[in-house]
Amino acid sequence: MNPSATLAHAAIRYGSKSNNLDQWKDFIDTANAVLQKPDVLGFIEHPLVPRPEKIDLLTQASGADPRQVAWLRLVLEAKMAKRFDSVHSAFIAEYNKANGNTQVEVISRSMLTQEQKNKVQTGLNSKLKGKVLVRYTVDKRMLGGIIIRYEKKEIDLSFNRIINQLSASER
Repeated sequence: MNPSATLAHAAIRYGSKSNNLDQWKDFIDTANAVLQKPDVLGFIEHPLVPRPEKIDLLTQASGADPRQVAWLRLVLEAKMAKRFDSVHSAFIAEYNKANGNTQVEVISRSMLTQEQKNKVQTGLNSKLKGKVLVRYTVDKRMLGGIIIRYEKKEIDLSFNRIINQLSASER
């Protein structure tokens, strides 16, 4: 297991054992937002700042309880503050799995209209079990169409893929 997955799994375990997984999600969401700020990350990564001061800053910013403070120590010891977004992503994936949610990413050339989003959501709800949480992403490199990613699967309905397939078949 990679460090991000290990830390995410530990947070899931702590949250599940203490029956406050939703509180852990809020805590990790907040920590992720705080660590995205360059000035905060610079402070956390600075070698001359003692670890207790780093923990204090993150504790105050996130409202951490004692178990969360211990978990933050693990994050800093593993030198994962700079890559906390990967810890956050791994946690969200496990959190969604624990709650029966399916996280789906829909990628398109431009932002979909609300009507298009509703059609995508309806289609996904009919095909997938549990609550479907959709994140829409824009990729200007695409010529058109959409790509749908979930549970390590990808459905590529992009024009780029179609053109590449046509080009390959002509060779």
